[in-house]
Amino acid sequence: MRISHDKVSGALYLELREGEYDHTEDFSEGADVYLDVDAEGTVLGLEALSFEDLAQAIDEHGGQLEVPDRLGTSDESEADANLNPTEIMAALTPRDREVLPLLAEGLTNREIAERLNLSRSTVRVSLRSVMRALGERYRAEVQTRPTTRRSG
Repeated sequence: MRISHDKVSGALYLELREGEYDHTEDFSEGADVYLDVDAEGTVLGLEALSFEDLAQAIDEHGGQLEVPDRLGTSDESEADANLNPTEIMAALTPRDREVLPLLAEGLTNREIAERLNLSRSTVRVSLRSVMRALGERYRAEVQTRPTTRRSG
């Protein structure tokens, strides 16, 4: 396991195992804490946008944070496949739509702030907004998808 901390943004990343990243899952109701997952549902790492968010997620889980080795079923990965990028982008503010591609390029918060002539604090707020919008869209997609029962 490897732990990284970005002093500029305050984000923490706990790399649990190596693998090929596929998508991110929301891991906390009220905090910005996410799990990076491969295509088979294996959890690769945990990301928290701040120490405070990590502490809140731990509180939500009864004071002890257990990260699963694997997530969900193939039904959940189908929901990811149904997320429409156009709908997600439409839910973002114009500033968030500027920040997201720069984040995807791998720029740090500091580099994004410099490129867009924003404060690092503004970039952090925008990144949280983007993550929230993505999480809300994902949850909406999962809730509208019909559930399938398995006979046993």
